[in-house]
Amino acid sequence: MKALTRSPRGSSTAAGIGAYREAAGFTAVLRPKLRGAFLLHHLTRDDRPDFILHMSSVAAVFPALGQADYAAANYYLDHLARAQDTPEHRVVSVQWVAWREVGMAVAAGVNEDLAFRSLRTRDGLGLIDAAL
Repeated sequence: MKALTRSPRGSSTAAGIGAYREAAGFTAVLRPKLRGAFLLHHLTRDDRPDFILHMSSVAAVFPALGQADYAAANYYLDHLARAQDTPEHRVVSVQWVAWREVGMAVAAGVNEDLAFRSLRTRDGLGLIDAAL
């Protein structure tokens, strides 16, 4: 980050592997979000961006059967954001539902309206603006 000529306006984490897993796969699902958020915080601690946006999931609050690993990873992002958010350094975690046109849900074929209505990209981007 120090190689940049000015502090970045913001950063985002969006790692995720969402699927039903056996116990052996728990770490593989948990690690990308936890490690990404930790590294982002660590690497920007001396040169804070204006904001950090964590792309969490509604699964942190309403996990589906077999998604304890994914729910835990997203809950961690939510808690981390609450702990690090200050007026000078905005840290936000948004518990997204499936995005209809892009992202993990599209790749997995679960981007239709299910328990929650899926989100169009333009609406999601508008929500990001409002959150920050």
